[in-house]
Amino acid sequence: MGCQILPASNGEEALNLLRQTDVGISLVVLDLVTPIMDGRSAGAIIRVEFPDIKILYVSGYDPESQIPEAAPLNGSLLRKPYRAAELHEAVYQLFNSLI
Repeated sequence: MGCQILPASNGEEALNLLRQTDVGISLVVLDLVTPIMDGRSAGAIIRVEFPDIKILYVSGYDPESQIPEAAPLNGSLLRKPYRAAELHEAVYQLFNSLI
């Protein structure tokens, strides 16, 4: 998709990368379930500190039945497992939505 990827193992690492990098980051992909800091918590902080960054959440869990506190996420949700084409479509929709 022509993106530069900066990997992080959890939300805390993702926040540290955002705070320390001077690269223009426009999208963060966060897994809802990670150790140390989950994606939902990291997303809430990102929303405040970096309001222009889009957030795409991914999860293998059903947020309505297994993680009820996960909705609404204030971002898009992509269910795992997903194919590259589904990831591409989710990113496209996120950047082309009016929300």
